[in-house]
Amino acid sequence: MRFCELLSQARHRVGSSQDAVALHLGISRTLISDYEMGRRPAPVLSRVRSFALFYDLSEAETDRLLAAAIIEQGGIRLPIDGEDDHDALRLALALISNWHGLESGHAHRMIEVLDEISHG
Repeated sequence: MRFCELLSQARHRVGSSQDAVALHLGISRTLISDYEMGRRPAPVLSRVRSFALFYDLSEAETDRLLAAAIIEQGGIRLPIDGEDDHDALRLALALISNWHGLESGHAHRMIEVLDEISHG
């Protein structure tokens, strides 16, 4: 599902108006409408998280919203399908979200773990 559809669906599920969301998040109602209609690309991840918090999304719902935003922004595509891959999705999101703060030592440890997995 596309980011705009997930965002609109979340707002409708909590029964909130675009005006109420805009007021809470400090952005314009027009901007929210544009996001929900797909007229604007998905916002930065910090804003996506603000939407998720306001809509009280579950961890899995938040991860799906973040992943949809990343994909829409032209991010990396990973072969992650459905509910069964929630841990893989969380791993990908954690890596993307912390990419700029990743230190060399952390990267080397992660590579070692992934090498162990791939070499059995």
